[in-house]
Amino acid sequence: MLLGFPLGFVWGAVTGGSGALMAQAMGLTASMVFGGPELLVLMTGVAGLAGALQFGLLWFPYTFQTVRRGRRWPLVVGAVLVTPVLGWAAVFSFFFLVLAA
Repeated sequence: MLLGFPLGFVWGAVTGGSGALMAQAMGLTASMVFGGPELLVLMTGVAGLAGALQFGLLWFPYTFQTVRRGRRWPLVVGAVLVTPVLGWAAVFSFFFLVLAA
């Protein structure tokens, strides 16, 4: 069960790092105060934390319900409802880390 958080962190970090690399490649960071490696590190870390929470909290109950042939739709609906909250929390923590630095 403890592997859910590290796997979610890797999933989120890869996603966030890819997004930061794409933003840099498209020149979207030129007007920002930060850019380069700082953006990559912050986006990777924040997205990694969001992914760890999302995947770490969902995979075990979902797997458990699958094994016992239970209903999984409440878990999926809960994940859909929690995802925007985690996204906004990640964005706000990202800007908090940037402004605090």
